[in-house]
Order: sequence, then C-alpha cells, then structure tokens
Amino acid sequence: MRRNADRRICDLALSARKPPFATAIARLQRELRSAGVALRPYFYLSNEYGCVVRTANIGLLWSDALKPRQPETLMRILRHETGHAFCYAHRLYRRRDFRALFKVRGDFFRTYPDAGWHPSPADEKRLKDGDHVNVRCLKHPDEDFAITFQTFLNPDEDWRRRWRHAPGVMRKLEFVEAMAARYGPVVISGDGKNLDVPIEELTMTVGTWFRKP
Repeated sequence: MRRNADRRICDLALSARKPPFATAIARLQRELRSAGVALRPYFYLSNEYGCVVRTANIGLLWSDALKPRQPETLMRILRHETGHAFCYAHRLYRRRDFRALFKVRGDFFRTYPDAGWHPSPADEKRLKDGDHVNVRCLKHPDEDFAITFQTFLNPDEDWRRRWRHAPGVMRKLEFVEAMAARYGPVVISGDGKNLDVPIEELTMTVGTWFRKP
C-alpha cells in the first residue's frame, strides 16, 4: 500500500473481477446454485460494503482488494449483502407474511435508525427471547432478513440443528427456505445502474484514505 500512497484510488487497476473478490464471488455463485437461487447480483468496488436500495447491485469495499480480509469473513459479508439483494429483487418487503414475521412497521425503507444506532439493554433482552440470529437483527427488519438469509445460505451452517430450540429463528429460516423455493428459479441480475459511490468517483489518494479517521 505504501507504494500506492500518492495514487488516486480511481486510478488503481482494481476490479471486482479480480482476486480476492472474484474468488469469493465464484464461491457465492456456487452456493446460490446449490440453494436453487438464480439471482445474480452485480458487484462493483465502492467506498463501503452495501446493497443499493431496491436493486441487486452490491458494493464491495475497494481497500479489501489491497489488504484482503479472511476468506470466511468476506463470505459472510457477501452472503449478507446478497440477502438484501434477494429481498429487494423479489420485493419481499411488500408481502404481508414477510411484514408480519419480521415485524415491519410503516415504510420499509424509511424506518432505518440513524447511523449512530447501537443495541440497547432492551435489545439485548429481546435477543435472549430466541427470535433473532444475532443482536444486529434488531436494528431493522431489513437486517433481520439479510442475516437470516446469510445463515440459510452458508453451507457450513447446520441451521436446523443449531436453531432447533429457537422457534422464532427457525420460523424465519424456514420462511427464507420457502422464498428461495418460490422465487429462486426466477433469473434476476443486477443492472449496474445508479451505483453508490463506485470506485471511479473516489478521487482521493490511497494515503489520504488510510489516514482518514
């Protein structure tokens, strides 16, 4: 990274189609095929990880191309963001059963808490009730679904055994399984339009990026 310190990020020859991302994306696609899901997100490098709202376009943190994360950490992120993409692509948030199960109140996209959200003691107590995979699920139904999808898709996760004593989580996992069976064969691909801060817009230098707080 030191030798690139004075180069603009947008001038680096980085791509989602090169390792380490290409390797992880290929693995993700195998997992999706195994689950019977034909969704094909569009992946691009950005200033953070995230799925563009209402699309199947997924941003990947560009700096991980220079300093890769552990493969399993990267896979968890990709499964999670693909969960968002699956929800958006098939508009699951409009379904009555989805809204009831994930406790959607009001507008699905306008009810996210602010960026400073952190779990409260009440959230920690709710987690112990056995209705959520982890505490981050409590942030918003969108996160709850994506984390549940991430758990469902992971081939190393024996979710039926792990969550057999947590009926709330099991109901959500079985819902994801049912949605994968119903919508999985539908071929939808990300269109690569209206992206959130693609790498081409990152004109700061590499050094400046790594010095920022």
